[in-house]
Amino acid sequence: MSVVALAAGKGSPGVTTAAVALAAVWPRASVLAECDAGGGDLVYRLRDERGGPLSADRGVVSLATAARATVAQSVVVEHAQVTEGGLPVLVGAASETHSAALAESWLPVAAAFSASECEVIVDCGRLSSVSPLQVMRAADVVLLVCRATAESVAHTRHAIERLRRERVEPRLLVVGRSEDTVGVRDALRGHGELDVLGPLADDPAGAAGLAGQWTRRLDRTALVTSARLVARALDVRLAERHDAVRPMTPSRVESVVAGGHVG
Repeated sequence: MSVVALAAGKGSPGVTTAAVALAAVWPRASVLAECDAGGGDLVYRLRDERGGPLSADRGVVSLATAARATVAQSVVVEHAQVTEGGLPVLVGAASETHSAALAESWLPVAAAFSASECEVIVDCGRLSSVSPLQVMRAADVVLLVCRATAESVAHTRHAIERLRRERVEPRLLVVGRSEDTVGVRDALRGHGELDVLGPLADDPAGAAGLAGQWTRRLDRTALVTSARLVARALDVRLAERHDAVRPMTPSRVESVVAGGHVG
């Protein structure tokens, strides 16, 4: 199973919206985990499957306590709440102060994500001194969300440099239009090889719709349509990565030597 982490530099490029959209259309069963060091807001944005408020006591904080004792495959799902739209979520800590208290727990939380029976999409929010770097290091891929503005590109540039110092090699997810994706790639050309995904549509109406039940109208929005394309592209990259690190067992060696397809 894969762990996909999303983050951003300074500003509000839409990390939470991107994480919710990708988790909602992910090709396999997934859980959205809110690990934003600035404090979570999913508890205010989303409703539970009965239309009531989500519980602030059940989510990443309760998972952190449980993960110190076990990293069973089911532990992530056990602490998730199913939303009105059908997406399981782990709501985050209430504030930056509460997030800072989790500093010693991010490693077992990261281990729980990696062991999960479902794939985990992690909203890491804006990078800060208390960001969950252990979660990002353990993720299969880290996406930096960026808009095609001078300030967002500048903040993304600093975020790339910081993550590389922390032994994390990020990819980019551009919010905007196709030409914005090209523009961001060109603007960051001097920062090494960057895998740039996108665009994820800048669609306020679609983003607002993600807070409620899934409808045909929501399914056709630019945000959801573009999220599906991004999810598919990312899924292909993850499959390639997983295949590249699979151990060369005798049967796999024989298949490769014979030129056959390895499943």
